[in-house]
Amino acid sequence: KEFATYIQIIDPPEAIRTGLTAEVEVLVNTLANQLMIPVQTLHEDQGQAFCLVRSPYDHNNPMHADTLGGKHGDPDDEFSVEIRHINYLASNNKFLAIKDGLTAGEMVVMNPRSEESILIRLVTNYRARKALDTFSTDGNSTLSEQEGKDMNKKLGYEAISSFSSVDTNKDGEIDISELGNLIDRTQNLLEVTEQKEINVEEVLNSTEQEDPLAEFKERAESRVANFWSAMDKNGDAKLDKDEIAATRDPAGIQLDDTNKDGEVSKEEFITGMAKRMKNNAESGGGSRPGGEGGR
Repeated sequence: KEFATYIQIIDPPEAIRTGLTAEVEVLVNTLANQLMIPVQTLHEDQGQAFCLVRSPYDHNNPMHADTLGGKHGDPDDEFSVEIRHINYLASNNKFLAIKDGLTAGEMVVMNPRSEESILIRLVTNYRARKALDTFSTDGNSTLSEQEGKDMNKKLGYEAISSFSSVDTNKDGEIDISELGNLIDRTQNLLEVTEQKEINVEEVLNSTEQEDPLAEFKERAESRVANFWSAMDKNGDAKLDKDEIAATRDPAGIQLDDTNKDGEVSKEEFITGMAKRMKNNAESGGGSRPGGEGGR
C-alpha cells in the first residue's frame, strides 16, 4: 500500500532540499512461522470470521449432506466443503495471519461468497450448533420449551417469543434445522454476552477515565461517513423503522438502539460499530481488510 505521509527530519543533512521525494518501507509487524491464508478466502459476518474448507466427501458425515456442504467434484475425487470459524492475528491487503480455526495443510476455498447459498447455510448451521451446545442442557442437541425459556433468561431478552412458531414440526422440541431457520430469519447470533466484574474502588480512585471506544469510534465515524447518507434517506441524523427495514441487516441495526425509542441515531450506530470493532480486535480477529462497511 502507498500512503501520503508528513514527517519531521531532526538535524537534516545539507543534501536535503525542499521538494525531494522518497520511497520508504515501514515494517509494521513481524510474525515468524505463521500460518497464512489469502484475504480472498475470508468471509466476515456480524463480527465473526469464517472460511470454507475442502474435505474428502463422506456420505456418513451429516455436514456433507446436500442441505449443507453437499457433494462436489468428479466421481474419483469427490469432496465436500465445511465451515471454519477463525480468528486472525493480523492482516494486510494480501494475507491473514491465522490465530486459530485452521490447521496447516487444509485447503481453503477462494472467494467463498461466490458460493453464497452454501456459505449462508453453513454459517447458519454453525451458529445453530453452537447455540445448542450452549443451551441444550440435557445434551440431546434440541431445545425443549423449558430450555427455550432458560435460554431467553441467559440471553437477557426473548430470542424465542413463541416456541410453537419455531417448532414447525410440532414435536415439542426445537431441532438444529428449526433453530437455524430462526437464526437466519432474525440474524440473531444467540450468544451470551460475557459480564465482566468492575472494580468500583479502582474506578472511583481513578483521576482520569479514558473512553475505551475512543479509537474505534474515530475509525467507525470515518467509515460511516461513506454510506450514512444512503441509509438516512430524510437526512435527520437517525434511522427510523422504515429506513432500518430497508437495510441489509435490520435485526443487527436494531441492537444499536440503546435507548429503545424505536430509532437508531447516528451516534448510536457509530457506537455500535465501534463496539463490534473493539470486540473483534480483542478476540484476535483484527479489522476486516476492506473495512467494516455499511449494513
